[in-house]
Amino acid sequence: MGFMDIITGVVKEILGTVLFPIKPVIDPILALGDAMVQLLDLLTKLISLIPKLMSLFTMFTDPIKLIKDAVYGVKIALQMLYDATLGYIIGSFMKNFYLIWQIYQKILRNMILQ
Repeated sequence: MGFMDIITGVVKEILGTVLFPIKPVIDPILALGDAMVQLLDLLTKLISLIPKLMSLFTMFTDPIKLIKDAVYGVKIALQMLYDATLGYIIGSFMKNFYLIWQIYQKILRNMILQ
């Protein structure tokens, strides 16, 4: 804790004591200030979304682009379904092959040890 932290703490304590009678008047004003800052932040975020909304509007009004996107989405969905199914089948096959290989190795070890 530095020297400036101590001074800041003392000044805050003194100001808190001196300004205590008018604290009920100051708190709503500070709350309004915070609300305005948050409202301004929300407004800037909404304004930044306007170009994206305009591009969506142009996309929906262009039927060829909409059809191309739909076809692309269906193609990707079918590809993902195919990959998942194939991965499941090959994964099951490899798992069974691995288990059979382990059993075969155990049988060979037992034959060698006997």
